[in-house]
Amino acid sequence: MSVSKAMNDIWATLVPNTSKTVERYQDVILNELLNSMGNKEWRVREASTVALTDLIQTLPAERYQERMEDVWTMAFRGLDDIKETVRKAASGLTRALSKILVNGISVESGSSQTQANIMLEKLLPFLLGHKGILSDAEDVREFALSTILTLVKKSGKSIKPYIGQLIQEFILLMSTLEPQIINYLTLNADKYNLKSDEIDAKRLQGLGSSPIMNAIERLVDQVDENNIDIVVSKVQESVKKSVGLPSKAAASRVIVMLIMRQLYLIKPYGETLLNTCGSQLKDRNTTVSSSYATAAGYCCRVCSVDVVVKYSKKIQSMFFESEEEKPKIVAGIATEAVSKYSGDMFVSVASAFLPLAFFGKQYSSKDISKLFERVWTENTSGKGAIRLYFSEICDLVKEHINGQQFAMRQVSAKSIAIACDSLDSTAVASVHVDELFTILLKSCQGRSWAGKEDVLSALVSLTLKSKFYISEHPDVFQDVQKTVIVESKRRNKAYQKHALVSFADFAQEFPSVILFENALNIFEGIFSEDYYDSEDEDEDGTTNEKVIATSEISSRKNLTREADRMRALTSMVKIFQLYPDGSYNDGYLIFALNSLTATFDPKVYIPTWRSQLAVVEGISKISIVLKGHSLSDDIRNHLIESWNLIYHHNTKAETVENVKVQTVRTAGELVEIGDENLAHAVVKSLQTFKGREANSIVLVEITKVLQNHLE
Repeated sequence: MSVSKAMNDIWATLVPNTSKTVERYQDVILNELLNSMGNKEWRVREASTVALTDLIQTLPAERYQERMEDVWTMAFRGLDDIKETVRKAASGLTRALSKILVNGISVESGSSQTQANIMLEKLLPFLLGHKGILSDAEDVREFALSTILTLVKKSGKSIKPYIGQLIQEFILLMSTLEPQIINYLTLNADKYNLKSDEIDAKRLQGLGSSPIMNAIERLVDQVDENNIDIVVSKVQESVKKSVGLPSKAAASRVIVMLIMRQLYLIKPYGETLLNTCGSQLKDRNTTVSSSYATAAGYCCRVCSVDVVVKYSKKIQSMFFESEEEKPKIVAGIATEAVSKYSGDMFVSVASAFLPLAFFGKQYSSKDISKLFERVWTENTSGKGAIRLYFSEICDLVKEHINGQQFAMRQVSAKSIAIACDSLDSTAVASVHVDELFTILLKSCQGRSWAGKEDVLSALVSLTLKSKFYISEHPDVFQDVQKTVIVESKRRNKAYQKHALVSFADFAQEFPSVILFENALNIFEGIFSEDYYDSEDEDEDGTTNEKVIATSEISSRKNLTREADRMRALTSMVKIFQLYPDGSYNDGYLIFALNSLTATFDPKVYIPTWRSQLAVVEGISKISIVLKGHSLSDDIRNHLIESWNLIYHHNTKAETVENVKVQTVRTAGELVEIGDENLAHAVVKSLQTFKGREANSIVLVEITKVLQNHLE
């Protein structure tokens, strides 16, 4: 302080008029101060910095306009000085410079537009360069960024010529300014029991509150017809140059901003921006690719129909070509984005997106299917939509059902099955039935695979709904019948049990001798004791035994075998139908009755009440088919024998109530066949049962059957 006071006294003695003297020797003083700020002595550096602060506040800015960059350079150098007092003095200098700069470019504060342009032209490149926000010194970077953000906020129209460059620099800065610890956590998420996707989601969320993004919004608001071209160009460059999630995500958000805030200006650039977004859909980071998928959805607002259709094909390629789930998820996000953010355009090109959505919602992975499910649900209503896009769905099925990817084959199979199920006899007439039969028949060829049962189901469903077409194309009918028989004889047990359901549906509508003969052959094998001999090992490594111990009645193995037998019995009974002339196949009926009653005492599993119920339900359905038809002695005897076995097993005191009730109702169906001898045998058993049964509900059912018989 004493040195400062002494120097002030000397100055006051030698210099009578400070302002005139400083003005006269300003260049000399400025040069000396700038040189001294690099002196080895910290006191000299500190004093020079303070003096320079005083000087620039004394002189008008235009007086040192030519040296402004040098002043800023030395000020930032002082911020990174080793001595704290020098850094403190430099901080005061930079604040003063920032205030002068902001006032100098603010036309509203009285500055001329020309002066503002000159200052920005000189200082913006400096602040954006390696001596500013790209400096190695953290304090310098922070102050440079703060100054630029203030300029954006205060400069008004003066900043317009630099909007493109600023937006690009801001985008690229997002990753540079992100703390390194976040990158470390992302790369080592597993070590800390974290998920990288969750970290990325938080990083993306943080962009919204970033002051840089706020500045970008201000800049986007000032875009006009004079700078829109350079802005779009700079955004494209930013997308290509961006490294790191923050910058890449920021670039995608800028594209969205341009469309939201400058819709009419951006229309000529819609295809360009859509292609730019499309190029990033395969980014390794799912968060980044999803961000650009969303941006692409906005871009479709300002694109032509042809361009959006072309984009839909790119999405389809992503979904079908890769075996990985990530591209399929991105395809789902991209499809949903078009639907959500470009609704009017989506309606115009729905046929380019909704068939894929229908396909995608059948995918086995919930993460993928739920995305397409939302798109389909929000843009369609009921089965009519399936019929509307049936042709496009068939095209996708035809292309992928015989492909190398089993996942796509499964999706194709499920899709065509649901699509065929949506058709009725009227709708079938409006689709290309011949082509559809060709697709399904070809897809049923070859070995069984998971999902093939859906293709067979679709083939049978289509056949049942296309009776007129079938009647005029007997060759197609023969091909379908042959396919149904062949598929039902497959050795793959998991597949065969589903194939038999389709066989039964087909045989029920088209009963024939050849179908009954093949059904006999198939079910004889299924109901044989050695059916499970070739079964693979269980998950626990133990070999399957033909006979299950009594203690395993509730085991998964026992319940599975019983369920398989119930399903087979249902198909077997369903196949039993009358021929067109009213006759029926005696041999098949006898086999069906014997197979049903054999279920009471199987050799390969322990029966439960479910088996008891399945037997009576099967006999009941057979009785309905036989109602009103005469019975041969052999058939009558087999029916009476079957009833006696049912009565013996299902009317015990410990039998489940529901089984007893269904048994009595089945007795009623047998009586209604109309055969006097059969009815007598059944009624006699019911009267005996009534005399010893205590359950009131069962008694009501027995009384009802007996009264109906008397009437």
